[in-house]
This record gives sequence, C-alpha cells and structure tokens, in this order.
Amino acid sequence: MKNTEIKECREFSEKITEYILPDELKITNIFKYYRKYKAYEWVTYFENTSDKESRILSNICDCDAAFVLDEDTQITPGFVAGKNAPNVITVEGANLTHTEFCTQKHYMIDGQTKIFSCIGGRSSSGLAPFFDINQNDKGILAAIGWTGQWQAEFERRNGEIIMKTGIENARFRLLPKEKIRTSSIVLFVYENGQNHGHNRFRRFVKDYFSIIGQSGRADTAPLSTMIWGSMPTAK
Repeated sequence: MKNTEIKECREFSEKITEYILPDELKITNIFKYYRKYKAYEWVTYFENTSDKESRILSNICDCDAAFVLDEDTQITPGFVAGKNAPNVITVEGANLTHTEFCTQKHYMIDGQTKIFSCIGGRSSSGLAPFFDINQNDKGILAAIGWTGQWQAEFERRNGEIIMKTGIENARFRLLPKEKIRTSSIVLFVYENGQNHGHNRFRRFVKDYFSIIGQSGRADTAPLSTMIWGSMPTAK
C-alpha cells in the first residue's frame, strides 16, 4: 500500500510517501525541494508496525541517483584528463594532519567504480561526507547526513555517473513497534562554476541548516575543550 502527501510553502515543496509492505513494515520517505537553491533533500524512516520481529533489512541505498554527463574525451593512457573529463571530488576529514579538509579530484573512466567511506564509525574521520560530482563549470554537490559509518559509491556507465550512498554494512531487524531512520542526503545543483556553486551551497546551509540567526537559539554556545598535560579539573 502506498500513500502520498504533498505540502507546499513559499520556500520549498515537501512530498511524504509512505509504503506499507505485506509484513507491516512501514517505510516513510520525506523529500524536499528548495526552489531558491535548486537543492534536494530526503530521508527515509523504517518502522515495524507488526507485533513480531521484522525480517532482515540490508543493502539499503539511501541515495541511488544518476547524473547525465556531457560528451567528453576519455583520459589518455598517460593519465592526462581529456576535454570535459568528469570527476568526483572528495574532502579529507578531521585527521589531525596539515592536509585535513583539503580536496582530491578523482577522474572517472567509463566502466569505473570508486567507493569511499569514513573510518572507525566517525563521519568525518578519513573522509568527510561531502562530494562534488563535477564536469567543467557545472556539477552536483552531495552531502550525507549521518553521524556514523557511511559509504558512497560512484560508477561511470553509459554517459552517466551513478551515485549510491548509505550506511556501510547496514544489516538489522526491527523489534515490534521499533522505528529508525537511515542517512539523509542533500543534492545541490550548480551551473556557473565551482566557486559560485560552493558559495551558494554555504548560503543554503546557513539559511536552512545552521542555527545561527534562528529563533530559539541559546545566547551562548556550549564550549568543548581538550587540554593536554596535568592541568587540574578546576582550571
């Protein structure tokens, strides 16, 4: 059974789709489109509405999207990128190195698959959960919303880059009446160059995800500090 509800407001449209499977597993997807920024966000919930344990849930792709590419010249055997060569840009995480939060460009050859993940269940250790699927002056910025272990797979095939993301090695059952959510995703479209696109993405995050300037925010933020050495607790 499938139910769909659509809500419209000035800044975005929201579509809520519910699926109830024969075993009474309820799947709810909440999808938003932000008109001003050409950005998409969604998250999926799983709820066991039955009175018995669910079957095993696994191989869940919270994002499975294909991005159409312009025609390009393939990378040469000397690993020189051809004209219009598409690439996936990753961001190094908070690794206590001089290169943390630096980017790395991965050119995509037809038939090639690249898989990325974070380290140790820390979402910004190793790599941060942000990607730029780029071709010349246009592309898609992707952000995975998850505080634990995530995975992102990119495959180039038939003139497209296919992106699949989710929680790495997810495999679980739900107890009766138990409800969880998996990782969310944001996809942000840009067309006028990376600098312009990344700056607009920052404005988008500030407008819709940051607590700065929002009502209900505390006057003072919590302070977290880590001190090396034998400094007494009182200090």
